[in-house]
Amino acid sequence: LILIGFFTFWFFDDLNIQGLYCDVALVGNAALGSFKNLNYNLNSHRAILGGRIPLMVNDYNAATDIYAAVPWVYFLGNNPLALNIPGFIWGSLSIVALYMTLMQLYNSKLYTLMVSSMLVSSPAFIVSARLGSFTGVLTIFFVLIAVFSLLQWRKRGLTLWLFIMGLSMGIGIAGKIQILWFINAMLIYSIFTGSLGKGRMFLKHIAILFMGMVFGAFSLILANIKEGFFTLKFLARYSIISRSGIPNIC
Repeated sequence: LILIGFFTFWFFDDLNIQGLYCDVALVGNAALGSFKNLNYNLNSHRAILGGRIPLMVNDYNAATDIYAAVPWVYFLGNNPLALNIPGFIWGSLSIVALYMTLMQLYNSKLYTLMVSSMLVSSPAFIVSARLGSFTGVLTIFFVLIAVFSLLQWRKRGLTLWLFIMGLSMGIGIAGKIQILWFINAMLIYSIFTGSLGKGRMFLKHIAILFMGMVFGAFSLILANIKEGFFTLKFLARYSIISRSGIPNIC
């Protein structure tokens, strides 16, 4: 509660004079268009229902931030308040998710509070949430939930946690495809530490994990099937051809 209190103070400080970042205004237009029968989606060929419901914003971002904005735009209108509230909510939830994850790792309230404070007071985190470009804070939240679920799975052995881990990974991939590198690391860790079991149990656990990922990344998968797997082409270009390709793969 203390951490969220500090985050609330920093988030809303002078927010009324900030205005809207251009990408956030586009999110508001797309959210409005989804229930007003208006095609505001810039990539209408990567959408369903006549372009009203976007599946992807670009090659590497699904429309997760648009879905997060829809209820607020619906009830409050397409304005700065409606587009800033989701960033605040997901930012606050990220703080809770980090606190829970650190408690699982270290079982120390003092240490957890200290490390969580670093996130709350990080200018990058506050700006990411305040811009209303919720892709950043959404990704942080689902990455942390994936780690928390892995720790819970190792502790309790309930397959539900594996599914939640996969679901969080899928939503994370759909929100920001670059998070795939982090997910690769999590999968490698899970396999080499024996967290997923051996033999038939390993296959069963991988299937549950994969099922969760498919549910989470459904909009990305559907858009790619519809449009000739453009995200795979982007990944190939981003990973291999670009100057940062080799470091990305490493």
